[in-house]
Formats: sequence, C-alpha cells, structure tokens
Amino acid sequence: MRTALLALALAACSSAPVAPPHTTATSSGGTIAPPPLRPPIDAPAPADGPPDPLAARPGPVPGTPYVVRTAADATYCTGVHAWLEDPSGAAPTDAFGRAMLADLKGPTTAATLRPIVREFTDAQRELAATVDLPSIAHLVELLRWMAVFVAQGAPPAQLAHDEVNRYCELLVEQAQALVKRADELAARCRELATSAAPGWWNDACR
Repeated sequence: MRTALLALALAACSSAPVAPPHTTATSSGGTIAPPPLRPPIDAPAPADGPPDPLAARPGPVPGTPYVVRTAADATYCTGVHAWLEDPSGAAPTDAFGRAMLADLKGPTTAATLRPIVREFTDAQRELAATVDLPSIAHLVELLRWMAVFVAQGAPPAQLAHDEVNRYCELLVEQAQALVKRADELAARCRELATSAAPGWWNDACR
C-alpha cells in the first residue's frame, strides 16, 4: 500500500525528493546502509555512452541564477544528494523558482511529496501559459531537474531491506517518464531556436 500511494503521488505530476537512511543491523551490533541502487549522481558517464539523464552535474543552470550542488550521501537511492541554490540567497518570486529550489529533508513518501507536487504543477501551469522559447526552455529544465530530484529520493527507514531496491526502482521509473517528456519538449525547443538569436536556451535544450 505504501508503494502504491507513492506511485500515485509521483504520477500526479511526477515530482519527488530526498530522504533519511535505511539501515540494517550487523552481527557486531552496528548498522550499515544498503548500497546505492545506481552509481553516484556525479559519477562520470561511461565513455561509450551518453550522459545519464538522471545524474545531476554540478554547475550553473542556464538562464537562471541557480547552481546545482551535490554531496555524497548514502541515505539516498543514488548515493548522492543533489540540490539547487541561488548563491545570492534571494527567495524565489515565481512558481518556477520555488519548484526548482524545493529540497525535501525527509523520507520520500506520498505525504512529503504533496507540497513538491503542488509547486511543480504550479510551475508547469505558469510556464505553459506563455508559449515562447524562454518558457519552453525553462519547462525543459524544470522537467529534467525534477527527474533527478525524483530519482535520488530515499525510502523510509522502516522499510525492510529487501523492499529498498523496489522502492528506489519505482522512483527511477517515474523519473524516466519525466525525462521522456523533457526530451520531447527539448526537441520542440531546438526547433524554435533555429529561428531565434543564440541564447541560454541553446544550452538548456540540448
């Protein structure tokens, strides 16, 4: 039931976040965290393949004041916590900014996802209302960032060890749906960019 509720929350707009550790007791009385489902987000892409679309790459987000940060953290499905920040410290004034800067500090559950889902939905609606190149490029960035945000989430600590991988797999499945939507929009963005002056959208919609 818990997994089903999470799936419904993610499917509402496919957005999600971070969380606390799931640990397993050892014979010596200590605890160990389960290994990440996937390599760390900032691990280099294989030489013979394209970059992982679910891997956050530290650095500036084109067309925004935001910067991607990452830190190793075994409590996340990916083994890395990735988040966005505005170096100026200014609070976001629009739905896009609020959704991009959302960073959940807790288990990835249906309940903790609801506020993020609302922010994400509001940002989508706001951007979709203006059909121009910058708005489409920002929507691509929003979808791609939310895909990373979803994939990195961690399961609640009370899950049994054999349930952890399935939980993380569910997050990856929802994140991949976001990647697909982003790629479709990016193609439209690149098409529009051919008749516009070069700008930050060229990098955003690669």
